[in-house]
Formats: sequence, structure tokens, C-alpha cells
Amino acid sequence: MKYVTTSNLYWDGFVLDNLKEMPFKENEIERCMAVKGDLLVCEGGDIGRSCIWNYDFPIMLQNHIHKLRPYIPVCTKFFYYIFNLYNLTGLIGGKGIGIQ
Repeated sequence: MKYVTTSNLYWDGFVLDNLKEMPFKENEIERCMAVKGDLLVCEGGDIGRSCIWNYDFPIMLQNHIHKLRPYIPVCTKFFYYIFNLYNLTGLIGGKGIGIQ
């Protein structure tokens, strides 16, 4: 199955022309799958970098990407803007690559 890595996820956009593939176990699919409307957030690389998955097809996620899926009706875009604001003001960020 194709999956998104941190190198595919950018602020408010995805690069999908170089998706990697790997098998996922049946019990991993629900936990590792993003659907339309999920906010995806990087754990590594550019920490906090996020984007909303707005495609009509689901996609699998690398373990360094976290999905935020509301259980009640909320504006996911609001949380994207919070992450972006925190990044721009230095409240979160930095590079999560290697030993620092």
C-alpha cells in the first residue's frame, strides 16, 4: 500500500509523485490510515509541520506522521493555523533530524 512520509508533507500541501509502498497488517490499517479531513502533523524533520488531507481517497501514514481526527464537529483548519502560528512564532519547531 502507498503511504505518506514526512518528505511528502509540507505546510498546506502534499507532494504525491514519489510515494513509497509497503505492506500493512490488517490490524494496522485503521490506525495508520488518513481519510479526507484528517490533520496530519510531522513528528520528525520540521517538527509540527502539518497539512489537512483533503483528497477523496485514503492514504497510509509513516510512523513519524500523526493524524488528528476530530470526534465532534470542529474546524480542523483552525488547528492547522494554530500549528502554523506556533511554528512562525518559534513556539514549536526546529529540526528533528539526528542528534542536536
